[in-house]
Amino acid sequence: MFRQLLLTLALLIVAAGVLFASSYAWFTRTADASPIGITVGTWRTVYQVLFVNAGDPAPVLQESGVAYGETPVYNGATPEKPADAQFTYTFSGWDPPIGPVIGTTVYTAQYDSTINSYTVRFVNGNGTVLQEDVLEYGQTPAYTGETPEKSATAQYTYAFSGWTPDISEVTGDAEYTATFTRTVNTYNIRFLNWDGTELESGQVPYGQVPAYSGAAPEKPADDEYTYDFAGWEPAVVSVTGEATYTAIFTAQPIGAGTETETGAGDVETSVPAVTSEPDAGTESEQDETSAPGDATEPPTDETSVPGDETVPPSDETSVPGDETVPPTDQTSEPETPPEPGGDETSQPDETSVPGSPETRDTP
Repeated sequence: MFRQLLLTLALLIVAAGVLFASSYAWFTRTADASPIGITVGTWRTVYQVLFVNAGDPAPVLQESGVAYGETPVYNGATPEKPADAQFTYTFSGWDPPIGPVIGTTVYTAQYDSTINSYTVRFVNGNGTVLQEDVLEYGQTPAYTGETPEKSATAQYTYAFSGWTPDISEVTGDAEYTATFTRTVNTYNIRFLNWDGTELESGQVPYGQVPAYSGAAPEKPADDEYTYDFAGWEPAVVSVTGEATYTAIFTAQPIGAGTETETGAGDVETSVPAVTSEPDAGTESEQDETSAPGDATEPPTDETSVPGDETVPPSDETSVPGDETVPPTDQTSEPETPPEPGGDETSQPDETSVPGSPETRDTP
């Protein structure tokens, strides 16, 4: 009896299996990590397969149901990852590697990273490129060229002092500009005396007005003049370069008049006229001819001899009746023509009396 019951149960189970296998049934379940379906005809479970990009959260690129044992296929666009300052990214595959489905699976895009390189330039103050390098992210640039220079001006001299901005590790394209310190130029300034003798010299900064600090320049007096210091030639001005200043003087005549310096080496002098008084019995030499009508014959340089009619030589012509003309430093008056019937003066130092024969000394 018991054996019959077991046999009947076995037959029922077989019959149920045959009946179930003769048709297809599909059912779904909602659990995330569980199969999403079963293929009844083949008795295969279907699982959820996801393809996602890198990131947090990870964006889904493709979602599908794949039967157990089958290999999923990605049909979307090639995944991409934005570059950052340090790296550029290239899609390299999936993690885990794609294989037959044995359960719910998530495939995450993978990337190879390439370190970025950047251009670093060193330029002079005027924009001239001194050095250009391509360096990887994180490297520290180094300038290996000649020391930068900046041309001097009349006012300043420049010396290289460094770079702006300060040199740092590469994080992108960079440009470093040379900086300089400046120093005010000084120039040699000389003060000379009238004869070229150096009185004082020294370095004076650009833009300052040089000042002479020595003893007052002097110029020795000569037979006619004394000299007073009057200043410098050229006039002292702010320093723009090397310069030489020479002492100038005003000349003062010795003993008379007033002298005014009108320019370098040009001097005007006023001197009063001087009248010579003749000595008794002596004739003074004259520089001009006596005018007609004078009552007194001018004195001469020699003594008259009694009976001698000869007029001693002099520097002027005597005419009877002439008056004495005081000597001056002025130009002589024009010579007076001879009286009618008389002789003309024969020698500059002798004078013939009009109407009289030539006279000679009597022994």
